[in-house]
This record gives sequence, C-alpha cells and structure tokens, in this order.
Amino acid sequence: GQIMKKGLALITKEERETLYKKWVKLEQTPFYRNPTFWTVVISMLILVIVVMAAVIAINRALKRQVDQRTEELRFNEKRLEALLRLNQMTNASLNEIMAFALQEAVKLTRSRFGYLAFADNTGWLFTLDSIYPTIAGQGWTAQKTPYGFPEEYRGFWGEAYATKEPVVANHYADSNPTMNGVPDTLGPIFRYMNIPVVRLGEVVVIAGVGNKPVPYDDADLRQVTLLMAGMWRMVQRRRAEEALKMSEKRFRDLVESSLTGISIIQEGQVIFRNPEQQRMVGLLSPLQSGGYNCIHPDDVKGVRQFYDGVLKREPDLNECEFRFASEAETYTDDRHTWVVCRAHPIEYQGKPSVLINSMDITRTKELERLLTVQDKMASLGLVSAGIAHEIRNPLSGINIYMSALEKKIRSGSPMDDVEPLIRQIQSASGKIESVIRRVMNFSKPCEPRMIKTRFNKPVREALKLCRTTLSKSHVQVEHHLAPDLPFCQAEPQLIEEVVLNLVTNSAAALEGWPKEKRIEVSTSFDGEETLTLVVADTGPGVPRDVRHRIFEPFFTTKRNSTGIGLSLCHRIVTDHGGTIRVEDGPEGGARFVMTLPALMTYENPLESLEI
Repeated sequence: GQIMKKGLALITKEERETLYKKWVKLEQTPFYRNPTFWTVVISMLILVIVVMAAVIAINRALKRQVDQRTEELRFNEKRLEALLRLNQMTNASLNEIMAFALQEAVKLTRSRFGYLAFADNTGWLFTLDSIYPTIAGQGWTAQKTPYGFPEEYRGFWGEAYATKEPVVANHYADSNPTMNGVPDTLGPIFRYMNIPVVRLGEVVVIAGVGNKPVPYDDADLRQVTLLMAGMWRMVQRRRAEEALKMSEKRFRDLVESSLTGISIIQEGQVIFRNPEQQRMVGLLSPLQSGGYNCIHPDDVKGVRQFYDGVLKREPDLNECEFRFASEAETYTDDRHTWVVCRAHPIEYQGKPSVLINSMDITRTKELERLLTVQDKMASLGLVSAGIAHEIRNPLSGINIYMSALEKKIRSGSPMDDVEPLIRQIQSASGKIESVIRRVMNFSKPCEPRMIKTRFNKPVREALKLCRTTLSKSHVQVEHHLAPDLPFCQAEPQLIEEVVLNLVTNSAAALEGWPKEKRIEVSTSFDGEETLTLVVADTGPGVPRDVRHRIFEPFFTTKRNSTGIGLSLCHRIVTDHGGTIRVEDGPEGGARFVMTLPALMTYENPLESLEI
C-alpha cells in the first residue's frame, strides 16, 4: 500500500483523476443507488403481482365452478328428494299425487306454469301466478279440466300426442306467433316442453311446463320424464287400490245383504258369519257348542260327516241338507227349519279356509211337499178306477153276505150257520180297509225314514194300485221281478211313489198310441252292489233333444201336468244314493232305469212271490 501511495504521489492530479476514472474505484456505492437493483426488484414485483392476480382469478373461477356445482348438486338433491317424496305418497289421494308431481315439475325446471292432461278425461292446469302483475304474490292456482286433452291445449300437446315423443320448444313464439291453441289465461308463451307418457303404444298422459327464463335442457327433460313416470305408476297403483276397495265394498255389501248364509271356517274356527247365517243359526252354532240335540235325529249322522269333512277339507263331503230346531235345545217335529249347506275350500287372508253357504229351504221344502201331494193325487187319479174296483168287489160281497146273514137271523138259524157269513164280511171289510190304508199311506206327506227294505215289495204295491186302470186302458203290463234280491236301505213309500210315477208316465205316453201298448217292469241285481229297476214301454219314446231336461222341475211335454213327477223321482232316487236315467227301449219307446245300492243280505225266495 505504501508503494502504491508513493507511486500516485509522483504523478499529476489530472493523471491521477484519469486513473480513478479508468480503473476500479475503491469506494463502495449503496445498493439502492444501483439501477440494476431496482430493475430486478420491479421485475419481481411485477411477476408477483401477475402471479397473485392469476391466483385470484383462478380462485374466483374455481369458486364460481364450486358454487355452480354446489347449486347443481343441491338442485339434483331437490330433484331426487322430489322423486323420493312422490314414491312415499302411499296414503295421498289421486289429486294430491298429481298436484305434487306437476308442481315439482314446474319448480324444478324453473318454469312458470304447467299442466297435465289424461287420456281418460281428467287433467289439471297449474299456473305460477307471480309472473302476472294483477295476481302477483298469490302463489299457485289450479284448475281441473274435465275433458282430458282439451281442444284449447292443442297448441301445446298436439305434436307430442301425435309423435308420442317429448317436444321442446325454446323459441315457441317463432313457431306460433299468434298463440293459436293456447289458453288465454296463460298469457304470452316464449318456451315450453311437453312430455308424453306412453303405455302399450298409447299416450296415457301428457305433462307440459313452460316459460322457463333460460332454455330447457336435457336435465329438465330427464326430471320431468322421471316425475311423470313415477306419478303415472302411483296413479295406476292408487286407481287399482281404489278399484279393489270398491270391489271389496261391493262384495261385502253383497255378502252382508245376501239371502244366503255365508260362513268362513279357518283352523276349525268361524272367523266370519254374515247376518243371514247368524239369523238361521245354521250348521255351525250347535256344532261348536258340542251338541247335536237341535238336529233332527235322522240327519245327525249326515251332519257329523259333513262337519268332519269340512274340518278335514275333504272335497267329496261338500253338501249337506238337514233339519234343526232354531229356538229349542232339543229337536221337536212340530217346529223346525230346513237348511242346505255347501262347502268350498278357499284361501282367505293367505290361509287355507272353507267357505260354507247355507240356505234356508224351509219354504221350498213345504212347496215341494205340497207338489208331492199334488202329484200323488194326480197319480191316484190315474189309478182311481183300479182303487174303485178293488173296493167295489169286497163291498159287493159284503152286501151279499149281509142279505144272507139277515135271512139266517130271521129264520132263526143256529150260530154255527151265521158265523161263516160274519167271517166273510170281516174278510171283505179287511180288504177294503187294506186298500184304503194303502191309498192313505201313499197320499199322505211323509219324511223319508230309511229302513231295511225288500226291493220288490214297494214295486208290487205300486203295480197293485195301477193294475186295474192299466187294464181298462188296454195297456198290457208285464213284470219280471227277480226272486233272490238283497235288501236295500230305503223309504218304501217313496220307492213305491217312484215306481208308480214311472208306470203312470209310461201309461200316459201310450194314450192314443196306435201300436201295441205294453209296459214291462223288471228288477235285477248285478251280483255286486247295485239293484236295478227297469220300466220300459212300447210308446213313442222321449225325444233326444229333451232328454237332458226330462228330470228338470216343471218341465213337461204333456198337457194338464205339473211337470214335477219325474223331477221328484230323480230327487228321491238321488236321496237314496241311486241313479235314474232314460234311454231308448229295445223295441222302441222309453226305458227308465233306476239303480239303488244294495245291502248284502238276501231275501227269502219264498217271500218273493209274483203278483
């Protein structure tokens, strides 16, 4: 340093300043006076500002996007909530469901009005009134349209109905500047959207919304489509439920007011009984109490079998007819009620059950009894000549014996001579009494009392009653009664009535017949379990086109006939567990075949004497 100073001291001041300027300065300049520093600082500040501005801009853009997405999520949440609330409206009425769906469609699409039009002549028009100054602030107005798809809506629904596709018109004024087909109450329309609901190829409902501030988009279309589809399902379900309720009400009213007693048995208990069943105190009341005292003794067995079959759900034991006393603890013949019950297995409330229909047939039985008496009287009328003949012969004998007896008494004849005449008179009187008793037994009404019966006996009795009448009508009667027949369980008088009805029916068919008049009566046994009676004639026969009706009550092809005879025959034979049919005879004419189940105990051949 000293050397440097000595060197500088040797030069001039000008030379020294020149060196200072050209050489490195030894003095340090402050940084803030350095232009480069400020250039760098300013550049960095500008960069920071630019970065911060960019960050702020990006943040604002992101915030706008977040707000937008948040709004969309909130709006989508509202849409999902609307669909959820719609599906939860299980207890709402139809009007409430339709109103909710349409209002949500209007709100969620930010529209100003909406409407529904159903194909079955119902619909709604909803309007958001806030766009109209005269009624601003009043909220919603609703007007029900009574005609469905009304003509004044044609400007809305016409295209959607025709194409069966959604229609979106964001520039409605351009397509319909005069607003044709638009209700006057809606005011100007600048955009709208129609959504048809199509089922099985047909438009069932059209929903429309309009006047959204911004154009309608796919989200609006999706939302309204989902709402309307959900609404239609709810409407269909509710209509089905209401129809079911109405059907159940009509059915219940029908059951409650039915003249037939109706009961439902489930797990051995009566869970339903209509008023008529309660009035009749039918099958179940006495049985549930464990007693059969009110049931007619002859019907107890059948009632037990029927009731056991009902509890076991046996389909073969599905009908029972019996008598019972409704106002007494023990059955009496002087006052009773006839009831017929029929059981059907059903499913009730998801469980196996039995439906029992009970009908009071007391009046029917009384009429049937009267008709039976009338028919018996008609039958007796046909054989009255034979009855008179059977009475006249012993009566004539009585008159003859009385004259002879008078002469014997006047002549003072001994008692030994008088006694034979008295016995003859008694014998003839007994014959008359027998005929009268047989006629009285046949004509009087009787309840069937099944007893062990010889099958040929009632057949013989019937033939005795009509033998003389048929002879006077020039009708030949042939009988072939098998001598070795099992017994049957039957009511003899009723079997006699059947035979007499069949014979007199054949005799009536032979009246005026120009050919041979012959009736053949035969009995037989198939060797196993069936007794058969055949009554055949040589008359014109029964036309095939009426054979299926020949046993119907009141059906007849004869004049002055009640038409009840053959139907009673059918009823009696059926009650005896047998069958009866008509077919063509081997020599023409009609052939009636009656069968009865046999008891495997045979008759004594000595007692099977021919008439």
